[in-house]
Amino acid sequence: MMSESRVMARTMLETVFSLCAIQKEPKLASDYAREDQHNRLKFLNKYKALHGGNLPADITPNELIELENELKQDIGKNQSKVRSTEQWAEKAGMHDWYLSAYAMLSMSVHTKVRDLEDYMIRDAKEEVREFQWGPSDIGIQEVLMTAIEAMLVALNAAAMVFRKDKAAAINSLHNRLQKLVTVSVGK
Repeated sequence: MMSESRVMARTMLETVFSLCAIQKEPKLASDYAREDQHNRLKFLNKYKALHGGNLPADITPNELIELENELKQDIGKNQSKVRSTEQWAEKAGMHDWYLSAYAMLSMSVHTKVRDLEDYMIRDAKEEVREFQWGPSDIGIQEVLMTAIEAMLVALNAAAMVFRKDKAAAINSLHNRLQKLVTVSVGK
């Protein structure tokens, strides 16, 4: 289930980028929350396209128009915009994470043959002879180390946002993790 693990870790990094950006610039919290208005408008348009002119009986076209106008007014009034994941990572000071861990984890989101490599059984000539089935822990160490470090970074950012004095404990955990990573990578 490595592909799934990579997707979950990638999703977690997106949250870490936003949280760390908000920790650095608290006013970004409003921007982050307002991004949802754009998503609501997008899904409203998809809903209308899905149903065309044949809306369910309990929804009137006027209700949809009213909701669409409310969303557009709110977006305009607040001048909200949607930031890309890369922009959130830049705001967080984590662009290097975006270019490295996030990029590697993103490969599994758009499944390609690389995601099947862990299941391929090859012969001496490297020809694929069969596929194995079932869970495997190949590559899990890199995913777990990335996920754990990201959680510690996020925990530190959250502690700073909420002004909790947890930084020393988090930094200690982070230092211990970095030593583990160094030891495991050196093997």
